[in-house]
Amino acid sequence: MAEMEEDLLAYEKDLTKITAEKERINTEVNVASDIQTGMLPRTFPPFPEKKQFDLFASMHTAKEVGGDFYDFFMLNDGRLAMVMADVSGKGIPAALFMMASKILIMNAAKGGQASPRRTTWRTNSSARTGCWLR
Repeated sequence: MAEMEEDLLAYEKDLTKITAEKERINTEVNVASDIQTGMLPRTFPPFPEKKQFDLFASMHTAKEVGGDFYDFFMLNDGRLAMVMADVSGKGIPAALFMMASKILIMNAAKGGQASPRRTTWRTNSSARTGCWLR
């Protein structure tokens, strides 16, 4: 009976530890999801002064966080830039890569009057070299 009691106490201790770890991971995933959602445009209409177009977007991830993203912003010359992408993979690593990609793309696009081809080239070059665009 004493041995069963010891086993039960050890099991309870392990279960408490596992439950606490799952709750910690859950909290971190929820924070990552909130950060990812916060990086996406959420104000609609985004450019009320622009009467030429109306724009709306939403994202529904398969998991709590992932690599899908969209963005839109006005370029310095008044053109509208729109980006929709899917980073390979799922989960927090893909979400982190998505956030870095989003920043690189915007910096490359706003860095001058670049075409989509030039913007993509600049983004890929800066990602490969680890050099953030100026």
